[in-house]
Amino acid sequence: MDNLPIETPLDSSDLGRIVGNLTRAGRAVYPVGGATGLDYGHSPTKPGVRIDLTRLDRVIDYPFDDMTITVEAGMRWANLTAILAEHGQRLPVDVPHPDRATVGGAIAVDVSGPRRLGRGTFRDWIIGITVVNDRGEFCSAGGRVVKNVAGYDLGKLYTGSLGSFGFISRVTFKLQPIPPAQAWMAWPVPEQDVAKTLDVIHSSATRPVAVDLLNARGARATGLDCADGEAAIAVLFEDSIAAVDWQAEQVTRELAGAPRRLAPERARAMEARLVSSPAVEGCDVSLLVTTRPSAVAECFARTAGDGVWHAQAMSGIVRIGRSAAPAEWATHVANVVGPAGGNVVVRRWPANVPDRPAVWGRPTGGLAMMQAVKAQFDPRGLLNPGRTAYG
Repeated sequence: MDNLPIETPLDSSDLGRIVGNLTRAGRAVYPVGGATGLDYGHSPTKPGVRIDLTRLDRVIDYPFDDMTITVEAGMRWANLTAILAEHGQRLPVDVPHPDRATVGGAIAVDVSGPRRLGRGTFRDWIIGITVVNDRGEFCSAGGRVVKNVAGYDLGKLYTGSLGSFGFISRVTFKLQPIPPAQAWMAWPVPEQDVAKTLDVIHSSATRPVAVDLLNARGARATGLDCADGEAAIAVLFEDSIAAVDWQAEQVTRELAGAPRRLAPERARAMEARLVSSPAVEGCDVSLLVTTRPSAVAECFARTAGDGVWHAQAMSGIVRIGRSAAPAEWATHVANVVGPAGGNVVVRRWPANVPDRPAVWGRPTGGLAMMQAVKAQFDPRGLLNPGRTAYG
């Protein structure tokens, strides 16, 4: 995509004008934010123009007493986080590279991290969205007040769509207070005890916000002590001070004293590495596996012996990275998770590595429906064409 010409709208109206002019001329348009996810999905299939949205970075409305905010899509995630923190609020979605990533780009790729288990994804926090369609017109869905949101929930459709249905222009989120306390617990376990340990956490009296599992290479890349033949588990609690202290003590009792509470500075460093994932950062080849949470332990047992392995274990999200890999490796992983209804997406596969497997994994029952939606929203195939499984 780097070889495409680029346009940089100065504001929302300029975005609509530029997109409309280009599409009326039959030229494809490709949205670009912080450029942190351009290696995700297929390469562009048509010549066209990149649309850099980073100048669209204003706060449109922030009635903080109502705990909602409306921002333009080009705002950097770190800037949004800082604005919310001034009022003791947050949007609890983990976004890698927050200094570069933009709000619209993070939504278009549908990034998520460790807090996915307890806090959900973008689809749980978007209450209003405005996009530019294939004619350069603005279309809105939802609203700015949580209890008054009505109509089709198109925010969910645009989330994860890579801009193939429309360019995100602005978004309204509901927010939550920053929790008074948090605690990361981390400890090594023998590889053969992974399933048993996850079962204990699942049946625990505690309510973790995150449960991450890493093989030894992934753990060491994350800053955790872990020997060969061991795995590492990291668990996050967020709540009042008393509730967090109780949960930290409780999970330690339930697991016979193994979990250790990390000091704040070390916890922050580890969390940043978990958000970016050691199985993505620093790996030339990376797979994104989705499966049932109950199948994660078996997936670990059969695929964690080679490369860097990292899972949001209770969410069924697994990332596996290597420095290089044959296509047979991705096929093996797909064969492992397939019987449990899992799927394998190629998150990163360099152009110089031959025999790249299917980027989006096996076709699903909803593919035909998404192709029909794409045909309705973008009949000429000019919005980020070819990047997704449905066109």
